[in-house]
Amino acid sequence: MTETAVKTLKTIQASTVQAQRVEWAIRDLVPAGTLTVVAGPSGIGKTTVVLSMLAAFTTGKNPGEWEGEPRNVLILSPEDDMARITRPRLEAAGADLEKVHFIAATRETRSGEIETNVSFPSDIDQLHKLVQDTRPVAILLDPIASVIDGNLDKREDVRAAFDALAAEIANTYRLAVILIAHNKKGMDNVRGKISGSAAITDAARSVIAMARDDETEQVVLSIDKSSYSTAEGTNLAYALVSVDVPIGNTGMCTTVAQAVYVGEAGTSVADLNARQNPPGGQDAEDDRSEAERWLLSELETAGGAAPAADVRKAANRDGLSWDAVKRASRSMVDKSKSGFQGAWVWTLDLTKGSTKGAKGAGEEPRAPFAPFDETALPLTASEDVKGVTGHSTDTFDTFDSRSDTFTNVTPMFEGATS
Repeated sequence: MTETAVKTLKTIQASTVQAQRVEWAIRDLVPAGTLTVVAGPSGIGKTTVVLSMLAAFTTGKNPGEWEGEPRNVLILSPEDDMARITRPRLEAAGADLEKVHFIAATRETRSGEIETNVSFPSDIDQLHKLVQDTRPVAILLDPIASVIDGNLDKREDVRAAFDALAAEIANTYRLAVILIAHNKKGMDNVRGKISGSAAITDAARSVIAMARDDETEQVVLSIDKSSYSTAEGTNLAYALVSVDVPIGNTGMCTTVAQAVYVGEAGTSVADLNARQNPPGGQDAEDDRSEAERWLLSELETAGGAAPAADVRKAANRDGLSWDAVKRASRSMVDKSKSGFQGAWVWTLDLTKGSTKGAKGAGEEPRAPFAPFDETALPLTASEDVKGVTGHSTDTFDTFDSRSDTFTNVTPMFEGATS
């Protein structure tokens, strides 16, 4: 019989708490003892820049706790080939390869030993052993989506992995855990563009955004969140140059990118995103696709149906735009009321998407007195809408703005004559 853990609340007197200074793996950029998230679009050189930072740990060149002290690092990068990509990039960055340790996993089968995935928190106990054996000052996990158990869009799954990595690894051994994330599109703010649950940036104490500046052909790094310093808003620039790296004693070379620090950047990642992704462009479609995937997962987890109000709360929790979720619902959700004047319920109906493209198919009925796009209404859950619909804000929250904005209330045009 499994014992249930008992939670106990207690108080801790402030005078008994020993004050501690902040330790920096890389001063004002990457704190030790916690998590740092680095995010940006695919293919711009995020990993190359981060590998240059890890290489500097192995030679003692990073300004911070271990400046002048060459130290070990651990790297888990399942999507990059160690021999063809990661090692040559490290060599180009000047790393001491004796101090770099790749993380890999194997399992025994009847056919012999085969490679398998590493994910957290499932493998946190084995990571403890690797850290104790190698004593690194930094661990790179690249990308986040490949190294956590469960669904990246689920707050609970992300927190389970991040809490274990932060408390059991980073804090216990006073090292930096750096996680690389890919961007999703269609979000206005830098932090909101990171793929997955908002818990990713909530749990990290430092969030670094990256983007490519097409005008200078440089990679811009912006400190978007810094819980332990005033460096938030700092913008740095890196140039990516091609370098030939010898392949052993073969007399041959392979060409890889090397990140070279240029100095302070004249622009920010937020400015670059605004310049490259104007409103109403392709990013809006990508945002809807992201919302569709999230909504499908959310409703499946709920057993196929959930009150609209609960879906909205979950979207806010996971950092999803409610407008994007409503648009996504058109192709996969059947909306109905649970009883007289009851709450709206969203039921998963994947057959709706099969008619997409047919004339009139999938369109939701419009109220005859509202021949405009209801999603454009300047009403939010926080506004007092009694004067418009006759309902309090709390009651309005249970209504779906597409299909029932004015149901069971007196139409605004009542009494009007033609």
